[in-house]
Amino acid sequence: MQQVYSYYLTSMGRNGIDGAGGPTPVSAHGDRFISTTTSYSRNYVNAFWNSTTGVMVYGDGDGTTAGSMTTLDIGGHEMTHGVTQYEANLTYSGESGGLNESMSDVFGAMVERSVLGETANTWMIGEQTWTPNTAGDALRYMNDPAADGHSADYYTSTLGNLDVHYSSGVPNLAFYLLSEGGTHPRGASTTVVTGIGADDAADIWYLALSSYLTANGTMSDARTATLSAAAALFGSASTQYTQVGNAWTAVGVNAAAANVCSTSNYSSSLARSRSSSYQPSSAGVAALAGTQTFSLTGPANTDFDLYLQARSGNSWVTVASSLGSTSTESLSYAGSAGTYRAVVYSYSGSGNFSLSWCKP
Repeated sequence: MQQVYSYYLTSMGRNGIDGAGGPTPVSAHGDRFISTTTSYSRNYVNAFWNSTTGVMVYGDGDGTTAGSMTTLDIGGHEMTHGVTQYEANLTYSGESGGLNESMSDVFGAMVERSVLGETANTWMIGEQTWTPNTAGDALRYMNDPAADGHSADYYTSTLGNLDVHYSSGVPNLAFYLLSEGGTHPRGASTTVVTGIGADDAADIWYLALSSYLTANGTMSDARTATLSAAAALFGSASTQYTQVGNAWTAVGVNAAAANVCSTSNYSSSLARSRSSSYQPSSAGVAALAGTQTFSLTGPANTDFDLYLQARSGNSWVTVASSLGSTSTESLSYAGSAGTYRAVVYSYSGSGNFSLSWCKP
């Protein structure tokens, strides 16, 4: 607890997990503390940050899978979940969940490094306690995530479907390459990264977490956030900024592509008030993931509304709408791949309309 507190205070200027010396259910003489429970349960092979009570909890392990979980990197990892909770509050599922886990691995490693110095073990998570009867292994490997047999080390569109401990391998490797330099350990890309050192890399990652990432951040958002942090700290013409981009590219997280859509134009009519028209049909049409835009133009002195519906199983769900008081409406919707249909509805009046729909 002391070393985690000291690392964040000395390196990041942060006073405690919550930024105010705590949190804790215990206070004395006006001071606040970080609290811990050890020997939790029996043969418990885990540790966790209790986000409700603000207490750190450690198991003693079972002596086979793991020994005591009270190591520097595990403590730093779990307490960083608390830091994340008070900052970006990354949702613990999908790609944001992988980022949440990775932030904890990164700063768990940095806490260990601040105490023991940088060695090959810096980039191994839980190596001091994992399978105590097997020398030289670890729970996770930031320098080669796939070495654990489970973690991903290169981005694909299905990354968010993995357990968050395994999808964390992609940003873990990006951080390692940014710190140490090199290329993808298994040749998934040919991008060469020039290392900027772990101190600068950690400063960038922390500023991204505290100032630029939001709860539902994706891997692409993390690339953008860390580039923004690098620009704020070192300038957009700096080596640090360039290498942040290279590190993400090396693990397959590229700059977000500009939204490309194909425009279709539809026309029809509404015969009376309170009637609807489905475009292009009631069955809908397939659209890829991305942003869809719509523009509706109807007759003067009428009130036509526009709805976008997505198929969900055997039903339709309205995901966006434009409900102005005229027959001219527009909307934009960023969504996943699926089947969609537009609904033009007459709140009052009748007549012909035209609809422009640009979809990925």
